[in-house]
Amino acid sequence: MKKGFFGIAASLCLVLCVSSAFAAEEIVPYDKYAAATPAPASPYCFLKPSFSVGFSEAGSTNYQFNFLSIAGLAGVNSLNLRTPAFPGFYLAGDLPYAVNDRLKVTLGARWAPGYNSGTGQDTYTAFGSPPLEFGRGWASGNSDWVTTDLLVSYVLAKNCSFLKDFSIVGGFRYDYHHMGLSDPIFSPLVINAKASDTIGFTTQTYGPVLGFTATLPGYKCGIYGGDIKLGVLGSPVAWGNVDYRETFGAVVPAMFTFNGNLDAGQTEFFCISAEATAVSWKMCSGLLATVSIFADYTKFYGAGSMAGQLTAPGFAAAGPVGFSMSPDLVTAGLKFVLVF
Repeated sequence: MKKGFFGIAASLCLVLCVSSAFAAEEIVPYDKYAAATPAPASPYCFLKPSFSVGFSEAGSTNYQFNFLSIAGLAGVNSLNLRTPAFPGFYLAGDLPYAVNDRLKVTLGARWAPGYNSGTGQDTYTAFGSPPLEFGRGWASGNSDWVTTDLLVSYVLAKNCSFLKDFSIVGGFRYDYHHMGLSDPIFSPLVINAKASDTIGFTTQTYGPVLGFTATLPGYKCGIYGGDIKLGVLGSPVAWGNVDYRETFGAVVPAMFTFNGNLDAGQTEFFCISAEATAVSWKMCSGLLATVSIFADYTKFYGAGSMAGQLTAPGFAAAGPVGFSMSPDLVTAGLKFVLVF
């Protein structure tokens, strides 16, 4: 299912490219007098720094750890961390530089922190498999999702058919996602637990990205309205690592730790974005400002293998662990752009 997304995106990209390639160009008659004084080249903007603000929500997700040895890890065969949605705010900034009227390089950074406080019914760790499953809930938690990317885009077609422009995009992306859970709600089957127990969980992914953007002319009336920009970015290959720590300790302190790498062949992501210009105006000579409405959806799939360990005073158990995850993130808000 997830692989099919990239096939759809590639097909759409091919259709748009082919339609632009066969679009007819306007033929202008030669005028020897006009040729003596050619029109100046079309201007383009070197810098368009932007700042985005809005809300975000990291969706509810299952993070699955399977203990691969026959005896499991200290008699437990799996651990499932189930998290709710983490709503929060969103901040982002982009600094693009136009090398020429077709080639652009953009450096971007995004931050989406979230917080959840509940009853522990929708945030919990479950050990083992039903009907022998036991665990505990978590009354509060926080999430931080940070992204940085360096992207290069090139305009393949301009003002053809229904498009103002169509660009291919490539580059590199890094994601850092951290969750912290606290205030455990105890299950009768959990031994060695205390109120100060916590979970710290961090995933990092990095890899190449490839995609396209398309700009369509939107309705415009005076300073209101403007272009609509759609984009798809993704990668069928990504690298990364995982670090998980969960503590127990009412009488004898203990800790579960999992550390390892994500398998590049089983880790991928995609991002769908939409942006519509709401208002634009000239602030002063040589400076234009625009405000747009945007929305993005990002989905990750990851799997890998790592080393698991349970440690306690005078006791230690270790074994191989298989891991899988499928987190996602939704963001929406306003984007402010200055055009120099």
